[in-house]
Amino acid sequence: MTKALFYIQLGAREQIGFGHPFGPLPAWQVYDLDNHADTTTLKYASRLLGEAEEVVLVFKQHGPYQSLGGITGFLESVMRSKKGNPTAYSLGPVMLPVLVNKRFGVQEKDIERIKALLDKPLEPPQNTPSAP
Repeated sequence: MTKALFYIQLGAREQIGFGHPFGPLPAWQVYDLDNHADTTTLKYASRLLGEAEEVVLVFKQHGPYQSLGGITGFLESVMRSKKGNPTAYSLGPVMLPVLVNKRFGVQEKDIERIKALLDKPLEPPQNTPSAP
């Protein structure tokens, strides 16, 4: 089972850092994107999205409102995918673009809290009966 965590940074080019702040997450494929991502980066992200059975989005916004830029198409793919509603978090209290907040119901959490949540096994939805 493939689990994908997309770490998405929004900011000016000089504010974007390479990599992600989560350290090793053995059960997850972590992929970092930003609002300046090129076509190759976005194609790989889309391929990983298609292979993933579980998807988590983590947003980090540097400063006040930032345009979604090149990742708009990727986020639309996430919305159209059969993954249902992926879990979405924000590192910090900065207001994310309306498209992101409205569609994904982003929750503000710190890195350690997100890592702890990722380590928990996926729980079946409440309305689904347990297998015998």
